[in-house]
Amino acid sequence: MMKRMREFLSKKIRSNGGFSLTELLLCTLIMMLTTSILVVTMRLAANHYDDIVTDSEATMLCRTLSLAIRDKLSYVVKVENTDDGIVYYSASQNQEYAPFSIVLLTADDTEIAASAGNFGRVVMKYTDPVSTRTVNYSLVNKASYTDYGDGLVSSCVVDIHEEDDKIQYFVVNIGIYKANKTDTPIMENEFVVFPILRDVPQL
Repeated sequence: MMKRMREFLSKKIRSNGGFSLTELLLCTLIMMLTTSILVVTMRLAANHYDDIVTDSEATMLCRTLSLAIRDKLSYVVKVENTDDGIVYYSASQNQEYAPFSIVLLTADDTEIAASAGNFGRVVMKYTDPVSTRTVNYSLVNKASYTDYGDGLVSSCVVDIHEEDDKIQYFVVNIGIYKANKTDTPIMENEFVVFPILRDVPQL
C-alpha cells in the first residue's frame, strides 16, 4: 500500500500535470485525520501522566499523614470530649501533658471537625499549657495539596476504643481525594495505634 502511494506521488511530481482537485481534497482529508489522531493521542497521554503524578502524590501524602498521626497518638494518655471536639493529652519530652486536637482546614483556612464526610488539610491544633495560646501545626506542606492537578483534600477519622475508662487503642482512617471529586478516595489507609503510655495513671 505504501509502496503504491510512493510510486503514485513520484509519478505526479515528475509529471507536469499536477494534482487534480479530488486528489488535493483527498490529501487534505488524510492530513486532517492524521492530525486529529495525533492530537487525541497526545491529550490522552497528558491526562494519563497527570493521573499518575496525582496518584503518586496522593500515596505519599497519605503515608506522611499516617506516620505523623501514628507518632502523635502513640503518646496519648488521656482523651476528653469538649464543645470544640476531642482533645488528646500526650506526654511531651519534659513530662508535661500537652493537649492537642486533630482538625481540618478548608481551602479558605476555615477550621472544621476531623470527622466522616469532612474534607480539607489535616492539622494539629496545639494548646500551650503555660500561655494557653492555640497554634495550628501543619503535618505536611500546603503545596502537597494544591500543586497537583485540581488539588487534593484529605479526610481523617479517629475512633477511640476504651475499656474501664482507659484508652486501649485508636483506629485511624486517612483518605486522600481529588478536590473536585470526594466520592471515591485516590488513596486510603486504615491502621491501629496502641498508645505506648496507656498504663500511665489518668490525669
